[in-house]
Amino acid sequence: MNNQISTDKNSLRMVNAFIIVDVQDCFITGNLALSNSSARQNGAEVVPIINHLLQTVSFDIIAFTHDWHPSNHISFFENLDERRKYLKGDQNKTYERMDTVTYTGP
Repeated sequence: MNNQISTDKNSLRMVNAFIIVDVQDCFITGNLALSNSSARQNGAEVVPIINHLLQTVSFDIIAFTHDWHPSNHISFFENLDERRKYLKGDQNKTYERMDTVTYTGP
């Protein structure tokens, strides 16, 4: 991604940034692994590509992002039963990983 930043009021220079978004174990081999999604992608395939770019390209800025939720977060399948009373629809239904659910409460 190329952005321009001003070093002073009369000068602009190009800055090359590499932003690495959410490359973390839960999306590769953990409970949110891409291989468990409908696309069946292997999240680990991106790691050697990222490492190659880091070793071969001179970026001005390298930024890593990390999506973090507490262990009791609503998005984790393991917490479904704790929030079952807030489920819209059949609260007794058996849900599988990657099923879509709608909550009506907190």
